[in-house]
Amino acid sequence: MKVLFVSGGNNGDFRIAPFIKTQGDSLNENGISLTYYSIRGRGLLGYLRNIIPLRHLMKQDQYDLVHSHYSLCGWVSALTCTFGLPKVVSYMGCDVYGDYDSRGRLMPSSIINILSARLLQFFAKRIIVKSENLRHYVDLKKKVHVLPNGVNIHQFHPSDKKEARKQLSLDPNGKYVLFMGEKANLRKNYLLLEQATALAGEAFEVLTPYPVPYSLIHTYLNACDVLALTSFQEGSPNIIKEAMACNTPVVSTDVGDVKWIIGDTEGCYLTSFTPEDVAAKLQEALLYAREAGKTTGRTRILQLGLDTDTIASKLIAIYEGLYKKRKLDMVPH
Repeated sequence: MKVLFVSGGNNGDFRIAPFIKTQGDSLNENGISLTYYSIRGRGLLGYLRNIIPLRHLMKQDQYDLVHSHYSLCGWVSALTCTFGLPKVVSYMGCDVYGDYDSRGRLMPSSIINILSARLLQFFAKRIIVKSENLRHYVDLKKKVHVLPNGVNIHQFHPSDKKEARKQLSLDPNGKYVLFMGEKANLRKNYLLLEQATALAGEAFEVLTPYPVPYSLIHTYLNACDVLALTSFQEGSPNIIKEAMACNTPVVSTDVGDVKWIIGDTEGCYLTSFTPEDVAAKLQEALLYAREAGKTTGRTRILQLGLDTDTIASKLIAIYEGLYKKRKLDMVPH
């Protein structure tokens, strides 16, 4: 089966976002012939300029389906007017629930993008959302599949904390809380972590390395004592699954599918949006890290089937359903 991945190409140092490349690699390893098309250019006009080149690529190679990641990429695929070619779109989260201000309120500028994503549903054969909380943003329920991104358990695994800290030139005896979000992104709500840090009863350093090479994220997760996520809204945050695969303690607001992912894993804590609660949970997590060290998060990831191979098999099943239907439609009646 030949599949074309369409995704944004404006990802800083990455031509293809790492989590999309991880998904693509897992599909290749499971027998899918995959090609990438990275959209270059910013803003509406930047995206629209890709319609003709993408159409040429679709006409040049005989693909069985196109899978677009993010709603604007889905629109570029739809506007190629290659009607006989099935289109799959993955909603990534913020393209359907919008952007938020520093108080956690939806920004009015997001409304057009949200409406655009809803309209796109009529042009897609299948719609993939990353978590159950995103399902209600899809009106055409028969088309939707809930399928989180998988985590590469070979890349993300527990390793020695002292060695990881040595690689990052960190104090071997320090206390570190890792925040892997972009501080300037208001939806990531870094301010809440700052406020909680000021209230915490014990001293620790917050590491904020973003942007960081993807190859170093595993090292940071093993070097820190706790991963903190304080977002206002998420779909299925990859960093939580990656931390769990490394058996790293987690403190997170109850967003997206985090509650489902961590389950009752000891050393992993859900918090409200108050600085007091975040501070208290950070103290609990740091105590756990000091006394127990690692969690059993990796076991939880495997139990939930959130490794890349399991997710790839589920995605391929979606593809095969479309592939078979297309072949049947092409048979003369």
